[in-house]
Amino acid sequence: MENRLTPRTRQAHVACGVSRQPSDRRREVGAGRKARAPRNPLRRIRGAVAVGVLVAFIALFALPDHLLPPHGARLLAASQLVPSVLAALDGNAGRVLLLVVLLLATALLGRVYCSVLCPLGILQDVVWRLRRRWAPVRLPNARAASRTRWISLGLGVAAFASGVGWAIGLIDPYSIFGRIASGLAHPATMPWPLLAIAAASLLLVGLLAWHRGRLYCNTLCPVGALLGLLSRRALFRIRIDPAHCVACSQCARVCRAQCIDIGKGTVDASRCTLCFDCLEVCPKAGIEWSPVADRPLDPSLSRPDADDLPSPARRRLLGGLLACSALGFGSAAARADRERPSRRTNTRARPHQRHEPRPLPPHPPPVAPGARSLARFRERCTACQLCVGRCPTGVLRPGFRNDGPGSFLQPGLDFDSGHCAYGCNQCGSICPTGALEPLEPEVKKRTAIGVARFERHNCILLGDEEECGKCADRCPTGAVQLTGRHRGRDVPEIDPETCIGCGACEHVCPAEPHKAIYVERFVVHGQAEPPRG
Repeated sequence: MENRLTPRTRQAHVACGVSRQPSDRRREVGAGRKARAPRNPLRRIRGAVAVGVLVAFIALFALPDHLLPPHGARLLAASQLVPSVLAALDGNAGRVLLLVVLLLATALLGRVYCSVLCPLGILQDVVWRLRRRWAPVRLPNARAASRTRWISLGLGVAAFASGVGWAIGLIDPYSIFGRIASGLAHPATMPWPLLAIAAASLLLVGLLAWHRGRLYCNTLCPVGALLGLLSRRALFRIRIDPAHCVACSQCARVCRAQCIDIGKGTVDASRCTLCFDCLEVCPKAGIEWSPVADRPLDPSLSRPDADDLPSPARRRLLGGLLACSALGFGSAAARADRERPSRRTNTRARPHQRHEPRPLPPHPPPVAPGARSLARFRERCTACQLCVGRCPTGVLRPGFRNDGPGSFLQPGLDFDSGHCAYGCNQCGSICPTGALEPLEPEVKKRTAIGVARFERHNCILLGDEEECGKCADRCPTGAVQLTGRHRGRDVPEIDPETCIGCGACEHVCPAEPHKAIYVERFVVHGQAEPPRG
């Protein structure tokens, strides 16, 4: 329908500067909006890198080992902050260098780790994006939860001081993501308590991200609290330029960290996770990511609130926790050094007249080769479950079996499910924390993680007059031989000097309801003699 104007009305429009038709005016406004909001290259680059990292981490936990490049998978797992800290404690030069690079990048550029390297943080961005597509949401600016962040950082330092790896893993974002990804990718291999913990973690992080964006990263995550301290005075920061800002609040409405205060014209760099959404929606280029020293700005732009400044009491508390952390790791390392492997050479059970099946004595599962000792493994392992998904025989299983609270969530060798393959070291080559060290094939083949024990009362060779010998057939080192004699029959005999505790004998033993051969773990791993010819 044509828009009809009388001559007098047209003259009035011209006098007021409205000389075009309304349809033309709408087209110009639409074109103007598009011109004012160009696609920001930083946001596009960051988004592409973050998506690639998230897909790579999902593949790392979900895909079989032969589909992944070994060096790329190892580097990807090693890029995480908490695993790098744990590995650096062993003096790993590569991990120390990587840790220094991560911290320097944070001090120079801001929280780039949280932006493009942390898989749990990127997962929250995915949830937040789905939330915005479901229904538009505008988050108001919120004050920093400084006390909560200090408490989370204190708990993280206390977990390091305790020397208990699973306590660190409960709050480490990488380990949390690992349990979520492993539970989704391999639910059949996970016990129900671990699945429940993974589901609860996913529910908590997902709900917080759905309603408040990166709230978890800026309140509950100790890694986020630490990196927030370093990024507060970063060289490159998101900041508002008062010469161009028109206070339209577009940037604050899309900020998933709720760190932009339009009223004060400030951006809290300690909470900003560098998503760059604000740069793309600004119609006047009034907000930018640039070096702080390139030109003077309003001092209020970088001045933190008084509540955000650490008090002397907080400094003393943090210093005390750091000192406790150093003492805790030092004493744990000294304790591990004092431990020595012990072997009992008498592997024969005492004679007994009854041949009824006997329950086996408690025998907690051994830890995988490369751990060096049980104490060291418990300190370093954060229970990310990456090794569980990579194990080709399925022998690695999470905790919850006969090993006490000290190994909560941490994997051990379950010989009912499989055995430790003789020439395999996938778990050690992929472990990001150094809890399992990569061993050369020849070294791994002689690493003794335990020793086999024989319970003759359970052996089917003595009770049912059946032929078996599976334990001797499967032993890769020849430590189990059918050279023993009992009532005129050949029975297994174990050479403890060549046994490495791989569990092949226990896995194949058909005796029921109790095995006739089992592995007794070593608290400190030893070195076995060369295999028998």
